Amino acid sequence: MFNFFKKDKPEEQDLWKSFHGRGNSNEVLAEKAKILAAVMVDWARTGTLQLIEYLEKDAKDKNPKEKFAEIFLESVVLYVHFADRIAFQLLRTEQRDFFMDALMDEVADIFSESQPTQEGKAQFISIVRDMYNERQVEYGNYKMAAAENEGLGGTLFWEFSKKITDIVGFEKDIITMTQAQICIVGGLKFLQLPKLFEE
Repeated sequence: MFNFFKKDKPEEQDLWKSFHGRGNSNEVLAEKAKILAAVMVDWARTGTLQLIEYLEKDAKDKNPKEKFAEIFLESVVLYVHFADRIAFQLLRTEQRDFFMDALMDEVADIFSESQPTQEGKAQFISIVRDMYNERQVEYGNYKMAAAENEGLGGTLFWEFSKKITDIVGFEKDIITMTQAQICIVGGLKFLQLPKLFEE
């Protein structure tokens, strides 16, 4: 959609200019949530595929492809949590609550599209929401960045990268953790979420 991985300097583009001057009414926030959900799911899928492609070079007895769905879902949930942190800083409480509910609805709908029955869709939506609620509690304990002279342990992206390396069987492998950050986490700053929430 936005081709984040193909731009030389994505930070120079204003991804959300179509929303400038439109305010943050519920209608506009719902529209923002719909577009952001599609971007995040697409981006998480691309990052997950890139990570798996990288891991397959050193996989040996492991099969990273088997973990695609788990890594993909974990990545999307991280992105939603990250969006929530930015929304918490920039939106009024009622706006943030409305936006996050709308964003989770959109993400859950996207994930449930592949389910052939209404029962399957409802079950999958429940799984996505439960996972998000669990990660909100877990990730809420982590800082965004380490303080000066502190290690990276206990920071959001470090702990997420550890989780991903555990999933693929490369526990505590620093190189794999770094690659997970490059593929899945590294470009989040280019989402320009503060601009998304401008009125």
